[in-house]
Amino acid sequence: MASGEALLIFARYPRQGRVKTRLASRFDPPSILELYRAFLLDTLAWTARVPVTRYLFLADCTAEESASLASGDPLFEGIRLRRQEGDDLGERMWNAFRAVWPASRRVVFLGADTPALPARLVRDGLRLLRRRPVVIGPSTDGGYYLLGLSAPLPVLFEEIDWGSPRVLEQTLGRLDEASYSLLPVQPDVDTPGDLKELRQELKQRPRAAPRTRRALEALAPA
Repeated sequence: MASGEALLIFARYPRQGRVKTRLASRFDPPSILELYRAFLLDTLAWTARVPVTRYLFLADCTAEESASLASGDPLFEGIRLRRQEGDDLGERMWNAFRAVWPASRRVVFLGADTPALPARLVRDGLRLLRRRPVVIGPSTDGGYYLLGLSAPLPVLFEEIDWGSPRVLEQTLGRLDEASYSLLPVQPDVDTPGDLKELRQELKQRPRAAPRTRRALEALAPA
């Protein structure tokens, strides 16, 4: 395990009606819940190949629910479970960063919306953090799927229109061009259209995200 490197996976507790709500117009709630659960488990599976200290920061849950989610599932082995604390996403991310800094000097945030993300992109991000204070993986929806920091920069978490197509633009606007590196653009999976793209990607990568693949096959219409 690389010394001083941490991967902070941010996710919501898998609760019906509270996850992937933009899919609700097309698919029934139990199917959406199982898909989100598959996203999370596949994310835990592929991130196990990255030699870092891994944390799972969960939102919308109690400590008991967090512990129950991980109980008995080997994919949670080695994961440090935490609950997100704060009024908005920026505050929750900043509080999570402060919880692991400075014990971890290179910190990468990752969501659970990219279940088939190649592990090499996280490894590339950590390597780039040895030269730049910030690494960002842009997503096709105007946000980012990955944010890496090797310095405390609270300005990146303040007064950002979270959930809007302006997240990446606003984040980059707080940075000097020489201070960050960009990873390749990747899709987030939030809408029915995103699911079509994910299905196409999984056809090209038959070993990726097996739980997500099964959940996609089982999706039932609303």
